[in-house]
Amino acid sequence: RWENEEPFVFPKIVIPDLAMMRFIVNDDAGRMIGQRIIPMESIQSGYRFISLRNEFNLPIGMASLFVKIDVKDYIPSEMADFANALVDPIAHLSKDDLMKRREDMLTTLVDQEDLIDPIVIKGLETFQNVQPKAGE
Repeated sequence: RWENEEPFVFPKIVIPDLAMMRFIVNDDAGRMIGQRIIPMESIQSGYRFISLRNEFNLPIGMASLFVKIDVKDYIPSEMADFANALVDPIAHLSKDDLMKRREDMLTTLVDQEDLIDPIVIKGLETFQNVQPKAGE
């Protein structure tokens, strides 16, 4: 009987194309009631019904397991910072980098003043003189 609420965690599956997961259900005497073998590459995240089969891999009718599966990509610990930077690049830029980028963009716009309406240029100059508030 499964009474443990902790999830099964497989932190690293090296070759998922060759890996299989086997679910087995036993009765109190230890005899197998049903089982199912599923390739790891076909397992998807979410709530799933897994229909059980007998020892000859034939369907057992309505017998099934209801499971919740979370599939995540394996990221080596030395690459975790890089992966986080890819997920949220702005959070990994320093405040100075952000301000320099902002100034570069505004300078580029002002340098092209012959292409921009004079009213817009005046608004950009006003915007450049505004100091950012604390926390921005």
